[in-house]
Amino acid sequence: KNTDFLNLLKLRFSYGAVGNQAISPYQSLSLSSTNRFVFGDGGTSSLGVFPSNMANMNLKWETTYTTNAAIDFEIFKSRIGGTLEAYTMETRDLLIRRTLPNMTGYEFVWTNLGATSNRGIELTLNTVNISRKNFEWTTNFVFSRNKNKIVHLYRSDTDKDGKEDDDLGNRWFIGQPINVAFDYVFDGIYQQGDEMPAGYEPGYVRLKDLNHDGKIDAEDREVLGQTGQPKYRWGITNNLRYGNLTLSVFINAMQGWIENIRNADYSVSGENYPHRPLNMLDVDWWTEENRSNTRPSMVYPNPYGHGYYYKRDFIRLQDVSLTYGFPGNKISRLGLANLRIFIAGKNLYTLTKWIGPDPESGETNRSNFFPAARSLTFGFNVGF
Repeated sequence: KNTDFLNLLKLRFSYGAVGNQAISPYQSLSLSSTNRFVFGDGGTSSLGVFPSNMANMNLKWETTYTTNAAIDFEIFKSRIGGTLEAYTMETRDLLIRRTLPNMTGYEFVWTNLGATSNRGIELTLNTVNISRKNFEWTTNFVFSRNKNKIVHLYRSDTDKDGKEDDDLGNRWFIGQPINVAFDYVFDGIYQQGDEMPAGYEPGYVRLKDLNHDGKIDAEDREVLGQTGQPKYRWGITNNLRYGNLTLSVFINAMQGWIENIRNADYSVSGENYPHRPLNMLDVDWWTEENRSNTRPSMVYPNPYGHGYYYKRDFIRLQDVSLTYGFPGNKISRLGLANLRIFIAGKNLYTLTKWIGPDPESGETNRSNFFPAARSLTFGFNVGF
């Protein structure tokens, strides 16, 4: 109370555990599905029943243990305030669909497996930059950073190297995020005059020989980056008021993630779709006249089945609105309590290197391959 510049200081700490059983009902049981089939040419149609889900009677809830510490503060007559928060979340016995080998007759089984860790910080900052009788400028800034990793899986060490084994089939790697891109490393495009492997020609993709054994094989794959969730999220909102006129501008950003664009409809070469109903990507394909070093020729067969990975990072001018509120003494004679007119824009501009239509959705499926809608809205709000 005796500190002049400090208006609020609050320390918070919490710890708790919560269970999760968020999977569909009956997934621990052996389930059956049906399929129609025909015996012989011209035979009758019959209905067959087959086991489609492997039972796991030992399935149980997963548990997340959370520790949270935070500081709430306001300083300089509450001109600057906010919250700084740090957390750690340890999840054990995760409910996971584990992929199974095809010879088992099942695609996957629900199981409790391993442990993951999420650690991060979140910052919220509110400032009153200028405060005058007829003019005010305030800012709200939010930032979050989350680091996700797999702590352990099966606690096995079959190769006796002193480290727990990764699960290559499911693309799970100890110490890495749950969702990662694991693939060959793109190293440019072969050009005229380059030394190339047998059967290759100019315009084909060059892959890195990571272990320097003179050949490209499965040992030359590595974790390329995090997918599904960004490492960093931040946003900033500026509100400016002059008299009865208010301008609000919101910028949204997500950074630190990648995605694979490889669908044959628009990205992987070797397929032509003259009947396609959408205007697909016009990327920098290699030709004799356009010797690109980023995209292969249209006849590249992609023998290793590798993907094409691009950063989904973006900074977007998400929302802008301009509002004017009519003075009460001018509208009261009309029998109105309030009258405001506004014009607003959404998704006005996106700064990104993502070659797809929308880095935020990251859609790479042909049926969802559409950009975020840009809109302009004009309207008014009346109160009686």
